[in-house]
Amino acid sequence: MGTGYEYRCPNCKYETEILLGIGLFFHRTQKRVTEQAAKGKFGVTLKQIVKHGNSVTVSPAKYLYYCEDCHVCKNDYCLNVYEELDNLKSEEIYRFIHKCPICHKEMKRTDQKPSFALKCPKCNTIMDYSGDIMWD
Repeated sequence: MGTGYEYRCPNCKYETEILLGIGLFFHRTQKRVTEQAAKGKFGVTLKQIVKHGNSVTVSPAKYLYYCEDCHVCKNDYCLNVYEELDNLKSEEIYRFIHKCPICHKEMKRTDQKPSFALKCPKCNTIMDYSGDIMWD
């Protein structure tokens, strides 16, 4: 089960949901995200690793990524690549780096409710927290 948080801008009324974790459709989402990676949706490097790896999967866990310098946030899949060693074990073979779209520095990851103010992407006003979400 995943958790999430709703935010609303008091100025322009922009609303967003931040979904964290993995829902009940883990395997279906993992397959879809891995197929998208193989088609290049997440960049050339990830595409090559997935296409040429043996028994590899891409992590579909959702996290909040944020830039400490620019205060930009994005809710995205983890996208780390794992190779299955056997039915019970896997090993991380590639760590996807989420970069800030403004300064291009590596973004930090959190799987918890943000402890910092989220700014509205439309008007740059600090958004109000409006509720929790439980999702599958």
